[in-house]
Amino acid sequence: MIPQAHVDTSGLLGDRRYAFVDLESGNLCNAKNPRKYGSMLACRALYTEEPRPGEPLPVLEVVFPDGSAHRNIGTALDDAMSRYLGRRVRLTTSVPEGAKTELVWDEAIPKDVVGDYLTVNADGDDVLTYAPNEGDTFFDLTPLHFLTTSTLEFFQKRHASANFDALRYRPTMLVDTPEAGLVEDVWVGGTLAVGDGLRAKIELHTSRCVMSTLAHASDVPLDRATLRTIVRHNTKVIPGMGRWACAGVYAGVVRPGYVRVGDQVRFQPVADR
Repeated sequence: MIPQAHVDTSGLLGDRRYAFVDLESGNLCNAKNPRKYGSMLACRALYTEEPRPGEPLPVLEVVFPDGSAHRNIGTALDDAMSRYLGRRVRLTTSVPEGAKTELVWDEAIPKDVVGDYLTVNADGDDVLTYAPNEGDTFFDLTPLHFLTTSTLEFFQKRHASANFDALRYRPTMLVDTPEAGLVEDVWVGGTLAVGDGLRAKIELHTSRCVMSTLAHASDVPLDRATLRTIVRHNTKVIPGMGRWACAGVYAGVVRPGYVRVGDQVRFQPVADR
């Protein structure tokens, strides 16, 4: 958690501005393909200084599970990540032409739900292959992702022994909500006002995949039950993608601004004009 950050039209300042490219396939390295890249979740990326609007991004540092740290100066970070993954990779700040992301199908999601969109990759995995947004950011669909505490509690009550830690779902912002149930499901089409500045248009429900089941930290272990629970209790049709297990919502930026821990979040059913 960070105490405050600036959000511009590309999302949280500094967020998802880097990715590794697999030099063999030309595709992006993403833990949605656990066989190849799931171990990247054990690494921790941070900036050596706080990013500032209108200035170049600070030096990026990646801390590996063995405690070693490497920065994006020269080829040090590329070499370290290549050794770690056992594959030749390169850090990039823009989406390479033709690059794809492979999302491996998880058995918790009924194949007849998303089957029309699946293909088989070279490793024999059933995958949904898609091209990320072009440009210098690496978000999948929209620059912001909101998740509420109410939704996490909803699923936790339906499977008490599963681990529904927010870290598993990697939201841009976790919203503390007193209501019961899947609160943000009704936000789609409306606008969120966060603090005095940020306005975000809620675009669609957030589909969950195999990556959310993986180990994200020592206290957020591998847990297949989490996705099975979401499949059982909240599936929705995502335009162009079929029916998916959903938790949280994706959003675009209507008006940039600073956000701070403790900011009031207000839902407006009719989008800002």
